[in-house]
Amino acid sequence: AAATLEAELSSLTAQLEEAKAAALSQLQQELESASAEELKAATEDLTEAKDSALSELAAELEEEKQTALAQLQEELEESSAQEKAASLKAQAEELRAAAEQELQDALAALTDKLQSEAEATKAEALAEAEKS
Repeated sequence: AAATLEAELSSLTAQLEEAKAAALSQLQQELESASAEELKAATEDLTEAKDSALSELAAELEEEKQTALAQLQEELEESSAQEKAASLKAQAEELRAAAEQELQDALAALTDKLQSEAEATKAEALAEAEKS
């Protein structure tokens, strides 16, 4: 009876060890499976977060690029307007100087003509006076 009891105890212990090993194996597989699933889910979450952050960054960069381009365009237009204004001012100065020179030339010609006419009139008056 003791030998039978010992054999049964040994058999039960072996079965317990097998059940324990099977339970540990199943638990290990479940943990690995859960870890793999959690890792996959975490990877997907990280990928989504990365994609979202990249999209936001791209949008911010595009906005900054557009702002910088608009500012550059404005500066170019201001620079161009200043250059045009300076060019027009220089042209106006040239035209004023040319007009002033033409006016002086015309005034000198008119003065010469009036002097010539005055001398001719004076000569005629002297000739008339000598005749009388």
